[in-house]
Amino acid sequence: MLDCNSSIAPADANIRNEVTKEDEGVDPTMFRRLIGSLRYLCQSRLDISYSVGIVSKFMSNPHKTYFLAAKKILRYINGTLQYGILFP
Repeated sequence: MLDCNSSIAPADANIRNEVTKEDEGVDPTMFRRLIGSLRYLCQSRLDISYSVGIVSKFMSNPHKTYFLAAKKILRYINGTLQYGILFP
């Protein structure tokens, strides 16, 4: 994800809560690792806290829709690497 296009917002305004038949499942272990890493990053990047909280609700039954939402957060982080909180 280092060479991906950056995003201007960490998440879409409305993430679907329902899953359609077209949605395929993703590897739950990989999805949980990604969400765990994003939760850890929330300690210094408060601008992604809301988006990570929304995507975290779907850790028990991850689908491609939620994985793409998590990847959008990563794209946002890639575009805003200079943001953060400094603890002198």
